[in-house]
Amino acid sequence: MITFAQIRRIVLAGALLEKSEELLDRGIHPIRIADGFDRACAVAVEELDRISDRVEFSIDNTENLLKTAMTSLGSKMYVHPFIRALPT
Repeated sequence: MITFAQIRRIVLAGALLEKSEELLDRGIHPIRIADGFDRACAVAVEELDRISDRVEFSIDNTENLLKTAMTSLGSKMYVHPFIRALPT
């Protein structure tokens, strides 16, 4: 079974390959294209760091970590019965 996340990765990879082909056709060297993608990745990671929230937790206090996991897993089409049985 192919998941939605896998489909997103395939679509993204296809878009990057398509753009790479356009750049190659314009005579841009493959190393320059790869460097550009690396730079774009770094910019994206910086932006994600800027907009993300920090979730505080410790070995003794895992409540926030559990809430974050439940939110993430709750959005999946199938939630394992063990996860559903956890207190909210």
